[in-house]
Amino acid sequence: MLLKFFGPELDTKAGLEKLYYSHSSAEICRMFNINGRLLYRRLKRFRIKIKGLTTTKITKEYLVDLYNNRQLSREGIVKTTGLSRATIDRLFRKYSIHGRNFREASLLRSNLIQEQMRKQWSDPSYRKKMMGNYSSIKEKMAFLSQNQLGKISSIQKILYSILNDLNIKYEPEKIIGFWTYDCYLPDYNLIIECQGDYWHSMNKARINDTAKATYLEKYFPDLRIKHIWEHEFMCKNRIIDLIKYWTDKKKVEMIDFNFSGVIINEIDDEEAKLFISKYHYFGRIGRSSTKYGAYVNNTLVAVCCFASITRTETAINYGLKPKEMRELTRFCIHPSYQKHNFATWIISKCIKMLKNKLPHIKKLVSFTDTTYNHYGTIYKASNWKLDRTVKPDYWYSDSDGYIMHKKTLWDHAQKMGVTEHDYAQQNNYRQVWGKEKKRFIFDLI
Repeated sequence: MLLKFFGPELDTKAGLEKLYYSHSSAEICRMFNINGRLLYRRLKRFRIKIKGLTTTKITKEYLVDLYNNRQLSREGIVKTTGLSRATIDRLFRKYSIHGRNFREASLLRSNLIQEQMRKQWSDPSYRKKMMGNYSSIKEKMAFLSQNQLGKISSIQKILYSILNDLNIKYEPEKIIGFWTYDCYLPDYNLIIECQGDYWHSMNKARINDTAKATYLEKYFPDLRIKHIWEHEFMCKNRIIDLIKYWTDKKKVEMIDFNFSGVIINEIDDEEAKLFISKYHYFGRIGRSSTKYGAYVNNTLVAVCCFASITRTETAINYGLKPKEMRELTRFCIHPSYQKHNFATWIISKCIKMLKNKLPHIKKLVSFTDTTYNHYGTIYKASNWKLDRTVKPDYWYSDSDGYIMHKKTLWDHAQKMGVTEHDYAQQNNYRQVWGKEKKRFIFDLI
């Protein structure tokens, strides 16, 4: 019976013999998209000696040296030895060599990449090429980010969203004369500039900021200019209070609605992140795998976020697997849509939707921080059970009393390349010890 025609490499003895002794079986199979059985039949047809005996030359010591000392992957060993992946796997089992799991392999790959980058940056010519006229790579990245045409920063997006919620008319990226300003409020003759902490701390940016302010003062004296710094966006309600003060909007307009008109859907990260950054005391979304949003007339009025638990012992104490529990990590409602029993109603609806999506979930856990006057009232009203109290922890407060969570400040300090203590001192944040937290459990069984 004639075999399928593949060309002179596989259909002639000379071609196949040359190919076979210069490549591994796995490589040949990939090159011609065939399986090992077909290749073996052709080798047998042309009476070409099988290379299987070469595996006896691979000792355990040599294999361990390749895998552990030289840190080659199994694919790397295949390329080095010329053997197939199946043969290498058999040798690993034969010699009882422990293979790396996914996390170990990822960490090893990350370390190798870091080592390669260190070698590249130790070369003066490479460093000069990458740095150009900048004193640090962070300065260069800040400059490039700041000067992207049409680039809207994350803090600008938060500002615009707050203005939308307050029904304040504004013009983004307003061009006045030679300069572009972040935001212009025409009804109040007010210019608002959002200042990134790192970029606007550099001399180059300070000169520009001074020039922009001087230009307005000289040619447009009726316009006021206000600056909001990046770290101020991390304090709950600070930006909202500043805008209300500048625009004389001191009362929150309450909007009436019926529960029957509320629509709850799963939402994406971007939408949840923006809402949480404005109205949750943490100011950041954190780890959240499932996020639900409540809408009234197509307006997002509440967000409820769930995530995998961080402490496996919480599940173990209840005789469960970690994947059988979820944590309610974030929940907040728009200030203009506060209504009696609205919070408990949303949470109960979101729990039902989560249960339908993940039927294997048996319990939920959530924490309330009494420092912020959160005592779990909505949880108690939703039939959650108080499980335990957690010892107090510290947080930060600025000179005006606005609160910032310690993880939020620590994250920003890392971004700026300074310690948590130094960042707090530079921006006049003081450490304050809070009160205990309460842990609540909800049964889904």
